[in-house]
Amino acid sequence: MDESEEQDTKKAADPISDAIGEVGKWQAWRVFIAFLVSVPGLCHIYGVVFSTVKTDYWCLAEDGTNGTRNECVEGCDEYGFDTEFWARTVLMEYQLVCDRSYLVGTLLIDNIYGIVL
Repeated sequence: MDESEEQDTKKAADPISDAIGEVGKWQAWRVFIAFLVSVPGLCHIYGVVFSTVKTDYWCLAEDGTNGTRNECVEGCDEYGFDTEFWARTVLMEYQLVCDRSYLVGTLLIDNIYGIVL
């Protein structure tokens, strides 16, 4: 088989390349536009990741159970959070620990639903 027959075989084996053509200005422009369109959605998704970061927490109870880190205390109504690195997160703002921790998953689902709309 000579060289021209090999090239013909390669071209026939890739129908997608035959349909769209070689990679050129048109394809690069379309990829760039697709990237620009996706940036706001990516920012939206990653924003939730950083706002729901888990930090250390403890009960701010008057009965002396203070100091127990990352443990749920029955009857605790208010929790304190470690703000050394993260000054404020959604978990801190709405006390999403212990019996309210399931709301974090709901928040993530609602966020994705909002992107879809």
